[in-house]
Amino acid sequence: MRQLKNIDKYRSNINIIVCGLFQSRQIKLQKLTADQKKRLKKRLVQSILSWYKHNKRDLPWRKTHDPYKIWISEIMLQQTRVEQVIPYYYRFLDKFPSINVLASSNLDDVLKMWEGMGYYRRARYLLEAAKIIAERHKSKIPSKYEILATLPGFGPYTCGSVLSIAYNLPYPAIDGNVIRLMSRLFKIESDITRIATKRTIEKTVVNLIPANKASAFSQALMDMGASVCKSVRPKCNICCCQKFCRAYNEMPNPEILPKKTKKIRNAHVHIAAGIVRNRNTVLISKRPENVILGGLWEFPGGKKERNESLDAACVRELKSKVGISAKIIKPFISIKHHYSHYSVTIHFFCCSYLSGRLNKSTAKWVKIDELEMHAFSKVHKQVAMKIRDGGC
Repeated sequence: MRQLKNIDKYRSNINIIVCGLFQSRQIKLQKLTADQKKRLKKRLVQSILSWYKHNKRDLPWRKTHDPYKIWISEIMLQQTRVEQVIPYYYRFLDKFPSINVLASSNLDDVLKMWEGMGYYRRARYLLEAAKIIAERHKSKIPSKYEILATLPGFGPYTCGSVLSIAYNLPYPAIDGNVIRLMSRLFKIESDITRIATKRTIEKTVVNLIPANKASAFSQALMDMGASVCKSVRPKCNICCCQKFCRAYNEMPNPEILPKKTKKIRNAHVHIAAGIVRNRNTVLISKRPENVILGGLWEFPGGKKERNESLDAACVRELKSKVGISAKIIKPFISIKHHYSHYSVTIHFFCCSYLSGRLNKSTAKWVKIDELEMHAFSKVHKQVAMKIRDGGC
């Protein structure tokens, strides 16, 4: 919230805009009058809004002003492609049509509706925030930044997108598309992972937001970044900002921007998991809430230790995680999966139950046809479907 306290100050500082636009056109800033600076800014903004009016994407959340529905869409769109979000958006709102309905739901139901979209912490934050909004704000999403920012899952982007799109307030909604567009338009060559660079982009966007048109402008920037100013092969030849864009006019290849330090991915991890059968049931366990994929169901297992075989790791993990002894029958399937900072290969084994008392607080036996009633991560969902189809 701190970086937005001086939002009115940012909005009045036209020099930020004019410097960036005119350096590439060799016009000296000090020779421009205040009115000329304002007209230049107005031309740029009008070009963007005009483009958006004729080229905006037809998306379901664009057909509503309901802050709740816009909030749901913006959370889903973080880390997930638009094409994938659309069916989830419809199903989620069909199941949870209002904040009150969502707030009264349990986590298992929310995670089940989120199943397959990944980044499940988003779903947990949605439920936590909905409960607070229902209890403390009369089921209405707050329209003040300082209140909104206290809710679970409401970081700078979510606050900005809800306030600008749903309430038409002049707050920046800066996602990857907007960062890319601003970096090229104003030739911002510093690393976009740096705090100073993020603040520069934020101030620039705030300066551009036109009065009473924050909603359209925020969505216009997002659409331009997604449809025209793409990360690879940007469509500079049809861009409405071509004559203003410093990267296009000054650099041999605008794709050079934005600059970003590459993440170093940690070592690959091998995990052994058991598909334990006991008569006509199979064993599943729930992951702790405070870990990655927390609250989801899985076939129990864990990391292979150094110099340990995969089948030995499977037997050991079953004993330590759920309290049972099992016999490995055969390997079933191995699946590789990438997370943002590391990758894993999960090796699944068909097992039979031998003995031991199940830890019922974290695990349970379910019938094969009941597996689809539980929320699994992408990999474990894939395995559950193979089991349902007769595997293992």
